[in-house]
Amino acid sequence: MTPGDLVLELPGRPLVFRWIPGFDPGGFWLAETPLTQGQWEALGEGRPPGQFRGCDLPVECVDWPTATVVCDRIGVRLGQRGGLPTSAGWEYAARAGGPADPPQPLDEHAWHAGNSGGSPRPVGLLRANPWGLYDMLGNLWEWCSDWAVTDPPQQKLCVRGGSWSIPPQHCRADRAGGDPPTNRLPNLGFRPALFPC
Repeated sequence: MTPGDLVLELPGRPLVFRWIPGFDPGGFWLAETPLTQGQWEALGEGRPPGQFRGCDLPVECVDWPTATVVCDRIGVRLGQRGGLPTSAGWEYAARAGGPADPPQPLDEHAWHAGNSGGSPRPVGLLRANPWGLYDMLGNLWEWCSDWAVTDPPQQKLCVRGGSWSIPPQHCRADRAGGDPPTNRLPNLGFRPALFPC
């Protein structure tokens, strides 16, 4: 039996998790959008960090430790183990079982430097991928749970997806970056994941 979607009802926009099938050890849930400022406040986390304001804008300027704690709390509320996706799990979900090439036309799927107007955009306005995930490419880089492989080695965690501030050719499912865990940048946010207990 395949688990279905999970929903955490919140005032304004519910937090919807899509089941991502077939990823070791069998699957996990991933939020259909990056966490929004409205969801952050509805979860009781206080005023969201960041320099841009809007209920449906993604939370930005959040560091990795804070993102991880918020994901843990969401997991507790839904009776699952909360966290950030691994870099490999994030890519698998972004590709939805397909190729790494970005969907075309890209402007229908991703906010980037060529179409964002110089700031993050409200989540869910562009087309979702085949698994119902929005903003997997562009809008904000998204924290992952694992360390980035860098040369020379550095203490950076993986970030995926590209952002509103980068050229469109960098918005690809197979492109990864890295940031120190304490970075708080206006083009960096997160997408909660849930893992079966």
